[in-house]
Amino acid sequence: MHKKEGDHETADPVQDFINWLKKKMHFKVDKKKLLKRVSIFIVLFSLFNVWLYNIEYKRYVSQAPKQFVKAREDLVKALMFHMYYTFLVKTVRIDFQNPLLYPLKAPRDFYYHQGINKLPLTEGERAYWFDMFEVRLYNYSISAKYGSLAQHYSSEFSHKFIDDVYHNLELLSLYKITDKSLYSMDNMLEVYIDLMSIFVFDSHLNPKGYIFSVENLNNVSSNKKLHNRYLNLYEWQESFLSKYKHEHREQYNQALNPSRGWYSAYRNHNESLFFMSSWILFYKVKNKEFDCDADLIFFNSAEESKQKLLKLLEFYPKDSKQKSVLQREINYLYIPNMEENLSIYQVNNPLGLSVNCKYEEQR
Repeated sequence: MHKKEGDHETADPVQDFINWLKKKMHFKVDKKKLLKRVSIFIVLFSLFNVWLYNIEYKRYVSQAPKQFVKAREDLVKALMFHMYYTFLVKTVRIDFQNPLLYPLKAPRDFYYHQGINKLPLTEGERAYWFDMFEVRLYNYSISAKYGSLAQHYSSEFSHKFIDDVYHNLELLSLYKITDKSLYSMDNMLEVYIDLMSIFVFDSHLNPKGYIFSVENLNNVSSNKKLHNRYLNLYEWQESFLSKYKHEHREQYNQALNPSRGWYSAYRNHNESLFFMSSWILFYKVKNKEFDCDADLIFFNSAEESKQKLLKLLEFYPKDSKQKSVLQREINYLYIPNMEENLSIYQVNNPLGLSVNCKYEEQR
């Protein structure tokens, strides 16, 4: 629809839209009422965002350490886009890498990276923001299933993401978070455990996605760089948990409470520890670096975490999915000590790995 102004016709997109609605929907549209309602929506939406901005500003900026104020101001701006981005990923179920989200993702990433780059490179808070802006979106995403990162996303993205997860675990493990109030906003131990789970389950980067394929088991048994990372993480985790238990006992007890059941940080921690200890042993045994005395710690770690997982499932039916999956994991990861009792042990892991060690006492 057009209207004349002198000798010229000018487009009236609002009227054109109304006419289109009339044809398609077969009802009358009052142009003035429509414009009024749109205007009201815009005003209310703007006020809502101003209100949200003030809440997040008070939460993150008003009480921030002086040296972090500029960084936090950018991060709050990023949060304004991030909240809608998260809603579309978590609730509407749009994959977090979907190009349709670019109008929200682009400004969010701009302010997020601009802000985080104002933090010192050795500041543990960087890991807090990495978890909020990147890891949680991966966890919420419809295609994200632990163990299949490289199957659903590009090789370039997957490698970078796993490297970033590792480096942020290093930040949390070796450096402090200056602003202690962040510990009251989120249970940082649960953040740490979540990052650890992602790395342990997805660091194989196998595009076929199956973590227990012979190809992947050979990879964790021969990849020196990955093995060294597991050794670092094993050591860092022991230290981090010990320190956290001493300094934040209430949060520690809450996160690692067995009564929270199978779908909990307690289960995730023990499953990651079981896998990581086993991967370390796979590498050491296959490459003839295994030492009966020095590496007993990894056997004990794998066994202890395995028993905790089994205990969690005591009240589950024998034919439950959780029990069958855990039993398959145990079969794949079990490395028998042939000296203990040769007649009752079978080598179940696909690589046929076993050890021969004599101990004065049973582990």
